[in-house]
Amino acid sequence: MSARRIQPTGRRYLVLTAALLALTASCTPGAGNEGRTPGPTPTAPGTATSPPATPISEGMPEPLGPLADLTWPAGSVPQNVLLDDDGRRLWAVPLEGERELLWEHPPARVYEIAAAPGGRELAYSVELPARRAEDPSYVLYLLRRDGTIQTVDVVDRWRSIESPIFLQPPTDLEGPVRLYWIRMSQDVSLQTGRLGSQVMVLGDEGPLPVEVTLRHEEAPWAIHGYPGSWLFQLTLFRTNNVPTRLEHLLVIDWAHGPEYEAGLTWWGDLEKSVNTDIFTGVAWITPLEYVIPVAQDFYPRKYSLRLFRFNCEPFGSHVVYRGTDIDWGYAEAPWPLLPGGPDRVLVLLADDVRRVTSGRARTAPWYAVDVSTGEFTRTDARWSPPGKLRGWWTFVQPPSHLEPPTTSPDCSDLTWTWP
Repeated sequence: MSARRIQPTGRRYLVLTAALLALTASCTPGAGNEGRTPGPTPTAPGTATSPPATPISEGMPEPLGPLADLTWPAGSVPQNVLLDDDGRRLWAVPLEGERELLWEHPPARVYEIAAAPGGRELAYSVELPARRAEDPSYVLYLLRRDGTIQTVDVVDRWRSIESPIFLQPPTDLEGPVRLYWIRMSQDVSLQTGRLGSQVMVLGDEGPLPVEVTLRHEEAPWAIHGYPGSWLFQLTLFRTNNVPTRLEHLLVIDWAHGPEYEAGLTWWGDLEKSVNTDIFTGVAWITPLEYVIPVAQDFYPRKYSLRLFRFNCEPFGSHVVYRGTDIDWGYAEAPWPLLPGGPDRVLVLLADDVRRVTSGRARTAPWYAVDVSTGEFTRTDARWSPPGKLRGWWTFVQPPSHLEPPTTSPDCSDLTWTWP
């Protein structure tokens, strides 16, 4: 690696790299195993063994990067709008009407953004110009409700900071909503075949690692949920790609009694698997309903958008859309599947994205898809691909005060199919 080359990093660029590294490792007899002890026995998701020792916080890092020690206009973020940061400006983008400038800041390679319930706080993952492995490669900022900006995490060795999200810890339903994220590495373990990634949570004194019970060749990839909710999903990356590259699992530690040993830094109960090869993510439209794009690489014409409802999963899912009109969100033009309110999700069409990537258009319209009828409606919001300063989108959802369910939901209002 040249010391002067800026290494492209980030989860969206790791899929092929990780697969090739895993293949190389599996085809090299004994590679890297000298003097090492065997890896742990594979454990199925959802099978909690015993909790790990409580980790010690690393403490807050020193302020670093383009947004360190700045202030932002807290309280200015409206609800039920898109947020778009283009690397210099934060915009509120309604689905109907003109976008509104909320904040101008120094140039920053904004990789991902996330909004707390009601937009009271924001999280920014920002890529840094690392030229050597020892250089900081990503920084995570918390834009606090008092208008200050706090440096929360800094990583090096080409690692990235992925999937920031504000959630209620599933074993502390009375405590504060906390910021979670994933530290992502380009390394693949020669012992377990896992991509090097680590779930993190912001504790009272700084970042803490969250342990997750997984099998070999599975690693945390993304976290999805309704902002501030105790019910959410951990997306796993399968190095072996069987049957699909990704698997979405619900974290339901909250459903256990006080004798259950999981806690802030350990997720033990992962259930209700959904498999897919689509990397645009999961859109939680309500605290109990979520939409997943389901497809397999070898069967692209069987792509479908599927609505799931918590505790209706035994019946399968409701098909919102089936066809080939929606873009798959490849790394050349990544975009996130987003909620557009409690009854629709926001997507990009494949033809529109192709026009942008071929240079025939600069932007593409976001389309709202009604989850009950499958009807597509073109919005006034326009997507543009990540540029030199990256840039990303999220949707600001109102706070939810929903308590964990104590009765079975009504599943009779929709038509359910498998998966």
